[in-house]
Amino acid sequence: MPKLHWRYVGVRDGVFSEEQSALDHAAIERLHQQQEKALGCRVDRMDLTKPPVMVAYVCEVDGVIDGGVYMEAVGEMCFLGTNPIVTASAKRVMTPVLVRSMRQRGIRWVRAFIPKVAFSEKFKTLADRLMKPLSQIGFVDQDKALKHFSLDLRERPARREPSLDEGHESEDSAAHCALSGVVSSTGQKAE
Repeated sequence: MPKLHWRYVGVRDGVFSEEQSALDHAAIERLHQQQEKALGCRVDRMDLTKPPVMVAYVCEVDGVIDGGVYMEAVGEMCFLGTNPIVTASAKRVMTPVLVRSMRQRGIRWVRAFIPKVAFSEKFKTLADRLMKPLSQIGFVDQDKALKHFSLDLRERPARREPSLDEGHESEDSAAHCALSGVVSSTGQKAE
């Protein structure tokens, strides 16, 4: 059975270093190329140590990076209330402010979700009132291009989190780094 070891991008033995980060990014580039070949299309390439990436891990299989996962912060636009005058005003007044704010934070995607019930015959006018301003802002209906999945973290039962070393607790595991804080090569805690 292969030995799997999950760790933060750029971190080895609990210490972040630019050298390790460069090595990891070279391996990540190789993984991107593999994905593109398999999918037949380009994938996003971004620095996994900077916003909007919130956290990034690589998985070593027998000492070689062979996969990983990262979480990217994404904005979600949510309208409050049902007044069409407020919705129209939000489109004109607030959207430029919100878009500028998201870009300043490094956010690359903003999503808006409309409950399917809004598209039922009973609420047809509500759906029409929501779709028009969203499309005028620049939102695109992605139902044909993307399959939407979500994980609701609001009310998950508390449970013991597994070690990132496939059940082997170790001082240099990413789980330990997350609890104790990652130490940079200069000896200071990394942000």
